[in-house]
Parts: sequence; structure tokens; C-alpha cells
Amino acid sequence: MIKGYAALLIIDVQVGSFKEERMLYKGIELLKNIQLLIHKARTV
Repeated sequence: MIKGYAALLIIDVQVGSFKEERMLYKGIELLKNIQLLIHKARTV
């Protein structure tokens, strides 16, 4: 990685995976973690 540059790659987070009838295991926790990582990546 080049010093001073960072990247965050999030692949295939689909809305359908978070519907109540077929909710992902710890799906809400996963979304919160993704949101936190996005926030941190944007503030770097």
C-alpha cells in the first residue's frame, strides 16, 4: 500500500439479506460494523 492512501472494499451487501423472514446471522451487528468501517474510512 502507498503511504498515505487507504481503501475500504465492501462487496455485495444486499438489502434482501436483511429482511425479517431470512435475516442473516447477527445481521444488525454486521450492518453496524460496516457503517462504522465506512465512517472511519471516510475520516482518514
